[in-house]
Amino acid sequence: MNTDRIPSLIDKYFEGETSLQEEQRIKEYFANTSLIPEDLLPFKDFFLPLEGYKNLELSTDFDTRLEGRLLEEENKARKNRIFNIRTYVTTGIAAAFVLLIGFQQMVRPSFKSTVDDPVVAMQIITEAFGQVNKNMEKGTASLQHLSAATQATEPMEKIHYFNDTFRAFRKASESPSSDK
Repeated sequence: MNTDRIPSLIDKYFEGETSLQEEQRIKEYFANTSLIPEDLLPFKDFFLPLEGYKNLELSTDFDTRLEGRLLEEENKARKNRIFNIRTYVTTGIAAAFVLLIGFQQMVRPSFKSTVDDPVVAMQIITEAFGQVNKNMEKGTASLQHLSAATQATEPMEKIHYFNDTFRAFRKASESPSSDK
């Protein structure tokens, strides 16, 4: 095969402009060439990661094991969802109590006597809510960074899930007890 054409095909591949035949030529090059130039060597693992599994035969109980594994993962996800919902509800209730207690503590000192005028009472309540709002903004400003960090880790959790599943599949397919 023409080794001068392979780098241009690889560039074309990463630009998303190769045909299936050209992609097959790249794979054949890496599979059949013994002396690959050093600058192309890192691409070998990229284009041939699953070549060893091409002729792998599945055991007779593969479907059963796969369904069992999927049910396990579904049950774990359901338990996590229930735990998260309970955590959010509990946290929300606790936050409401903290707000009520804080509001009560802030409003109490400003009432030295009973207010009979509804306009004055409305002004006092409005000031108290303004004070609570200011304190809430101060308290929650530092928590905004935590939500960004949590969102940033979500894709990594998905990658770990797929890696764990692939490792379990590989381990199951390599075990000597599997029927071929």
